[in-house]
Amino acid sequence: MTIQQFFKSLLRKKSPKGKICLLLPTKRNLKIIQIMTKINNINPIKILIVFSLNFLLFPINFFLLKSKQYFTEEEPKDLPSQPSDPKTLEKRPPFTFKSGAIYEGEWKGNIREGFGKQSWPDGARYEGEWMKNKAEGQGTFWHIDGDIFTGQWKEDKANGYGVYTHMNGAKYEGYWKDDLQEGQGTEVWSDGSKYEGNYKEGKKHGYGLIFQFI
Repeated sequence: MTIQQFFKSLLRKKSPKGKICLLLPTKRNLKIIQIMTKINNINPIKILIVFSLNFLLFPINFFLLKSKQYFTEEEPKDLPSQPSDPKTLEKRPPFTFKSGAIYEGEWKGNIREGFGKQSWPDGARYEGEWMKNKAEGQGTFWHIDGDIFTGQWKEDKANGYGVYTHMNGAKYEGYWKDDLQEGQGTEVWSDGSKYEGNYKEGKKHGYGLIFQFI
């Protein structure tokens, strides 16, 4: 696409094909970018500059939450019956499930509720809020491979805003639905490359910009 078409798409807040815009970093294009961003009051961070066609090959989606293999339906069956008031939050000693997972935190009767930490035999762990035996609210999950997710949870899944940091330095900041990227988000890779745009069911979808500074 031409530089003029690119700026028209920015002003419409959508690309002509609903995909990725491609600009070559020629002196002419860079000069026009400088002028047009100033005239149209466009934030320069929104400018897309791709330095090679190979860059259009998106990196593998590193941001895959694996928490569902840990939060299971079987664990609540292991919970002991407590004679305490089911309406009052109380902190108790660590409890070990049959799976080997250990929960330490607040309870309401025999239900994990409030703030708590749960770790699994392989080293994965969750620390944050619970509701009705499920991770719900604000919390952090550490994967065994070093990946970390911090954000909002609902029914044991990432739902809402969250930040996923990959062990290689890549990071996703944005919205999630049922453990998948959904809505507006930003990916930053270890080499400084960046994508800003929309996601649907864990995949880049619709309008988005990808750029790299050298």
